[in-house]
Amino acid sequence: MRRKKRWTDAEVEKLRSMVGKHSQDQIAQELGRPRGSVSTKARELNLSLVFHRRRQKPATSWLAWRAAALRYRTRWGV
Repeated sequence: MRRKKRWTDAEVEKLRSMVGKHSQDQIAQELGRPRGSVSTKARELNLSLVFHRRRQKPATSWLAWRAAALRYRTRWGV
């Protein structure tokens, strides 16, 4: 049976700083620990591993902008 690796203070601080900003998989990879280990330690520290990706707004192309402008002009007779 493998011996469990103890969490260092530096690892705990890194975990605290990454929670909410990175996914559980990213945190586990960065710390070099299994995903379950990260989950267990977060639970012990009362940390939530919920991660919401920030959605980027789709880039509006010139063509889409132009089409919207033409619809506006046609609709309002401008």
